[in-house]
Amino acid sequence: VTPDFNTTVNVADIRLSKPKPKSNTTSQNTGTWEGLKGLEERTKGSLIDATLKEMEDDDDFQLTAERLKTLGQKKMTQEERKNRRRALDNLGVPDF
Repeated sequence: VTPDFNTTVNVADIRLSKPKPKSNTTSQNTGTWEGLKGLEERTKGSLIDATLKEMEDDDDFQLTAERLKTLGQKKMTQEERKNRRRALDNLGVPDF
């Protein structure tokens, strides 16, 4: 680690200044936050809407959702574990 050559050795003499508040986040004239300007334009095409549309069109998701309704989470998890174990056995992967 290289030493700091700009700081004096007499650390007791060093006086730190208080940080200055940022004035660019609020408008001085109106007192409103400027970060909301153009918010609607920036948030068009939300990922939530796109994701919901993809979920409606995805056949695998629809099949999984239907199986979840009929079997339930616990039974579906057991069935997936059993299928994964059988697939690993078919590949010849040893138990661990």
